Amino acid sequence: MPAVRSLYRVPLVFFALAACFGLLLRWHVVNPFDWLIYPYMLHAHSHIMFLGWVTNFLLIFALERFVPCQRITWYRNAFLWAQVLLAGMVVSFPLQGYGVASIVLSTLHTTLIVVFAFRFFRDTRSALQTVSLWYMRIALIYFLVSAVGPIAIGATSAMGMAQSKWYYFSVYYYLHFQYNGLFTFGVLAMLFSLMESRGISLNVALARRAGQYLAIACAPAYFLSTLWADPGIVFNAIGFLAATLQIVSLVLLLMCFRPAAREIASKMSSVSVWLLAIGSISYGIKILAQWLSAFPDVAHLAATNRPYVMAYLHLVLLGTISLPILSWYLERGMIRRFGTTALAIVVTGFLLTEIILMLMPSAPRLGLGSGGAMAMAIFVASVVLTLGVLLVLISSWKPDKS
Repeated sequence: MPAVRSLYRVPLVFFALAACFGLLLRWHVVNPFDWLIYPYMLHAHSHIMFLGWVTNFLLIFALERFVPCQRITWYRNAFLWAQVLLAGMVVSFPLQGYGVASIVLSTLHTTLIVVFAFRFFRDTRSALQTVSLWYMRIALIYFLVSAVGPIAIGATSAMGMAQSKWYYFSVYYYLHFQYNGLFTFGVLAMLFSLMESRGISLNVALARRAGQYLAIACAPAYFLSTLWADPGIVFNAIGFLAATLQIVSLVLLLMCFRPAAREIASKMSSVSVWLLAIGSISYGIKILAQWLSAFPDVAHLAATNRPYVMAYLHLVLLGTISLPILSWYLERGMIRRFGTTALAIVVTGFLLTEIILMLMPSAPRLGLGSGGAMAMAIFVASVVLTLGVLLVLISSWKPDKS
């Protein structure tokens, strides 16, 4: 479907824009701009990354892979309207943060995706019930769950509670169900779809069981994001059990993919295999970090060192989510010319950013310089990352002959 395939360039545009906004935030720390309000620009950066890059990609993927051809038109039009709302958010969030315009635009966008999800459930009932479709449905269910988050964030902001624990509970609620629900299940749906299209055989029973354990663990694992507020040891225990169940799910996924490792390597490009390998390692580190955060001392350490939190968020969004998505683009022939070089630069920027963020709290003790030196270092790493993303976008901009 060329009309749908051409839409895949839209997420890359937002990915590049989000990277540029992130770079602007990094430079603001080094040399502040009088006109830039950091929290407002941070909201813009995160919304563009979440909605413009990852969510847009998953919507197009779901549309192309699972929706019957005769029902494509409504979904394509809904997607285009979503881009109009996103364009509004690109302007409103830097200017007013969670102001009236931003709240209205994000609410309309969420409502549109909710309708998209319910129509998707209806229109795929008679489709072939593959593992990839099952994971995509779970992803959209968790989008519906996460949709409460922005409403709560806007409400607490409007009530003057922007620095309260309830505001941050709302923020982490949204982050959790996006990262661990929509994004994780959506990317797994994409991976299983890629395996299916390549004729790579996997253990379907193991794949479904892994997804079931992961789906069950997702809701209680939210409490791991609240432990910084010391809600009580009971919540540590709930989070620990949920994180342990996620480890079981990870083991089952490894058991599912490992027998097909050679077949995957022979039927996919070496660059894609490397991207998936780094993404898998990132996912494993993410699961381990969540398990460790159930322990009070580790939760306190993370809560008092913001660079660790930022390293975790970037690990998931860039390592676990974005790199596998970029492998999809590569496998579908949507990244051409100097695409391999561009992807190598993205990976380099990602790894540099993670290393520097993890070193920042200990930089003075390790003799790595002051906060200003580390801020400049993370800015340079962000330059590398942004350059790579921009090159990926440019490498995709070629007339599509398929």
